[in-house]
Amino acid sequence: MLRTAVLEPMLAVHAPAPRLVLDIGGFDGGVSRSFTKPCTTTLVLDLDMIGLRDAVIHGQHAIRASAAELPVGDGRADCALCLDLLSALPASEESVVLREVSRVLSPDGRVFLSTLDPSFRLPFVSIEQMRQRWQVRVGHELPALERMTADAGFAIVARQRWYGALARWSYWLLFYLNIPARPLRVKRWLFRAILRLERVVCLAPRAHLHVLERRRDGAAAAVQ
Repeated sequence: MLRTAVLEPMLAVHAPAPRLVLDIGGFDGGVSRSFTKPCTTTLVLDLDMIGLRDAVIHGQHAIRASAAELPVGDGRADCALCLDLLSALPASEESVVLREVSRVLSPDGRVFLSTLDPSFRLPFVSIEQMRQRWQVRVGHELPALERMTADAGFAIVARQRWYGALARWSYWLLFYLNIPARPLRVKRWLFRAILRLERVVCLAPRAHLHVLERRRDGAAAAVQ
């Protein structure tokens, strides 16, 4: 829900009608499934067979594959979702994966890359235990991420800052402490409203959604 609420308006602007969407590291395809259109083919790529089976049950295409060796031809994908992907990889594979994503992306395609800042925290929660539960490493500072994406041939053309102080406190209360326990529908509606508010005013953001395109002129570009 969190990723979907942030991703949806960015997709509408930067990839309104993709023909082939790669959900790289997408587990069960839950996020990409929310945006499936009749003219769009979504391919979920992950190493987790449990998640991939769930994607197939929901009518998606799914292949067990490493993000470092995507089973897709050069320039075939119009859109690639890489949601919290980099921090789930060994540091030695990050650049390899970004170059592989660049290989399969069409000249006019877009990559949607979400990252957590190294300073990300939830109130009163051990960040070390949370990273172990999520099986992720510490996130990237923005300058380092910009250098890494530029080295892989990408330019950052847009960026949405999110997961601000209000969202983090709300997530901790509503879903981590589960207060109130019910109704879940109301809790989700409330949290979505908070995320919509953060599109306008986001205090102390600790996560970013970056929109990447392949550089055409060989020069790096980045959104401030």
